Amino acid sequence: MNFKQVIEKIVIKFPQLPKTSLWEKYEKKRYYYNKQEGTQDYTFFIDLTDENNPKILQKHGARWHPTFPKKHELQEFLHQTFRFKEMSFPQVSSEFYQVDVEKFGKIYCYEIGKTGGKIQKLGGKLAYRLRSEFEGHWNFSDYTLLSNNLIEENTLNSFLEHLWSDENETFDNLTKIDHVENKIPSIKALADFAASYLDNRYKREIFKILQRYDRQEDKVKIKRRLNIRGWNIHESPAVSISINSHLYYGKTLDVFMKSLTNKGDLMGFDVINIGLTHKGKITGFMGALKNHRNRLLKITSKKLTKHAIIDAPDDELVLSIDNKYDYVASSLHPIVTTKNAHYFNIDTSKLMTKLTLSPGYRVKIEREIVTLLQQFLSINYNSENTPLMFKMGKDIGFKEMLKFKDGTTHSSDDFVIKNMKQHGIYQLSPKFEEDKTIRIVFLIAALVDRYSVFWGDLKNHLSSLGFLPKLTNEVIIKNIDRLNIEEKLKKISKDDCDLIVAILPENLNKDTIYELFKSSLFNLEFVKSQFIFKRTVISKLEYAQANMVLGILAKTGNIPYILANPLEFADYFVGIDISREKKSGLKGSQNFLAMARFYAQDGTFVNYEIHEDKIEGETVPKIILEKIFAKSEFQNKTIMIHRDGLFRGPEIQNLKGIGGKYNIQFQFVEVIKRNVPRLFSGSNGGVDNPKRNQIFYLSEKEAIIVNNKVTGNKTAKPLRVKILDENVKLNDAILSVMSLRMMHFGTVKTPKLPVTISFSDRISGFARRGIKPPYKSGKIPWWY
Repeated sequence: MNFKQVIEKIVIKFPQLPKTSLWEKYEKKRYYYNKQEGTQDYTFFIDLTDENNPKILQKHGARWHPTFPKKHELQEFLHQTFRFKEMSFPQVSSEFYQVDVEKFGKIYCYEIGKTGGKIQKLGGKLAYRLRSEFEGHWNFSDYTLLSNNLIEENTLNSFLEHLWSDENETFDNLTKIDHVENKIPSIKALADFAASYLDNRYKREIFKILQRYDRQEDKVKIKRRLNIRGWNIHESPAVSISINSHLYYGKTLDVFMKSLTNKGDLMGFDVINIGLTHKGKITGFMGALKNHRNRLLKITSKKLTKHAIIDAPDDELVLSIDNKYDYVASSLHPIVTTKNAHYFNIDTSKLMTKLTLSPGYRVKIEREIVTLLQQFLSINYNSENTPLMFKMGKDIGFKEMLKFKDGTTHSSDDFVIKNMKQHGIYQLSPKFEEDKTIRIVFLIAALVDRYSVFWGDLKNHLSSLGFLPKLTNEVIIKNIDRLNIEEKLKKISKDDCDLIVAILPENLNKDTIYELFKSSLFNLEFVKSQFIFKRTVISKLEYAQANMVLGILAKTGNIPYILANPLEFADYFVGIDISREKKSGLKGSQNFLAMARFYAQDGTFVNYEIHEDKIEGETVPKIILEKIFAKSEFQNKTIMIHRDGLFRGPEIQNLKGIGGKYNIQFQFVEVIKRNVPRLFSGSNGGVDNPKRNQIFYLSEKEAIIVNNKVTGNKTAKPLRVKILDENVKLNDAILSVMSLRMMHFGTVKTPKLPVTISFSDRISGFARRGIKPPYKSGKIPWWY
């Protein structure tokens, strides 16, 4: 039964109601019953935005007309009519589906031979060429080339010779393509084949579905895209079906570049091609098109991109994307993000609310696509079909409790400032045990005439916690440049300053302003500082002050609270971020930087370490890891490492070598936050976000967890937790991630990431640009 039929049934059941009018815009769908008598409005509507949970709502200021049926009668009739939908949605469901591999036909394995180069890159490009040349589907994954088409040896050899004769050097290292009899492909290779097959076969149909949900907003367009990925879920091939949204500038990159004073600002920009099929990051400038036109026309197969190359002038810029692909500027759109929105004069806080999708609306779109693909899908992984794969944090011993000075424990959901006032700060810095005076210097670059109100409020907050806040200096910054800022900072006496509080303007890029002030403070060895922006002071002061107080306490050596339930399965919990950056102009030279943050069993911060080296070639920075861990205090200890994302290259091998040498047992845990498929909850016939602490086990070594509460009209983004060795239990890893999210001292709201790796991208990015404290090791959490 469709909604039109339901409305017709309402007309028959309740003939006293006025005629309906349908109103639809984007995800909203409503049937209005408009009625007015004199000045009184009696309008109400049935909201079908979440089609699994229709709601009766009244227009603002409207009353319920006495001739209408009782509201609860109408609501009950709707629920009875839609009861089949209530029963169709499980308590917890996912974006994961088991695939029926037999539906893809017989799968054949092929072996690739090569003399050099990376097999993953070569295999991916070879599969693309084979798809273009032969029937059937081809995909390279998990070091295996798979196809549902069997090609004879002579035909393959002829094709190989054709690749060698191509002027493109991509396949020069390719030596053979052989069919391998009776080889059983891995579960992951089969799953990736299924995902690639579905994406390619139904590309046009999927594009048409998603096109209906695209949106135009002033200067930008919101593009919905489908991400189909292959998974090994408990030794069965599966795919995830997820909707992603990209916000891209309506004009092409060549037009946007004219508004920039410095072409270099484009480095790191996310872009999408004009066909909206390929997304990447700008990693280099190749020069004028006149030097690349013939090459690009030869290697480009997409019509839109070819036309852009043909139509572009000789002097148009060619850009490198992800260090792999070259595009002419007019064939790309800039993607708008919170980091670059200021270049487009866009208010991201308003725009991002339009970018997000509610759980019900997201499921609605995904179900259309699942219907398209359903002949290849066996089951949805949910709490009804696979109940043993779903648990809550409490089922594995997680307790959301913090301990304060008087020994009492309280939920982390409680307002921690209130609990500190009532139950005491867990541990004061020795500096404040007798003299509670906190000496604060104000660095005022905005709100010069209003900072006294801000100071009065901050003073009251700190006083209520037993401190004696004292404003020892007020430094006004009118000219925002490094020379002026550092000259002003030189006048501050370090002996009369426990912490610097800076009020920053927002007329420029916030990251640029932050970097300028933070690096200036570090240059003059001021490590303890707390920043707040002008708009926050004006519009969000009450919330911001609580965060400020928590950050000030942490940076001045106090411990506000600890975990009520210590994590006893390791001695230290370390968040580690290792990044590398090629240095332009220095052939083969790279900068390696490692940032590690150590936390104790009770969640308290121990210290940080920052080390970097310039290394020639691809040398593995084992020396950096030794500087961090090869210390006497770590001997005979167990250290759980939280890696922000995936462990790379020989990192684990190097750490195991260090562990063996210094008798340290490392436990390796990947905490992955990007492109993680979502979970949903079903209740009262509706679709909602799952409860925080929901767990979905993909295998004995990998799980997806919902680690934060979500408010507003958006869908929760889970984390993926994966263990990489036999000496760590998956549930222990999950417990560590859930527990250590409560130990952030930068916000009173419990965030998603554990404190070990929070802000890691931002911190390492700053550090690579030289914005880091003057000391390689320290006990001040300066990043809050």
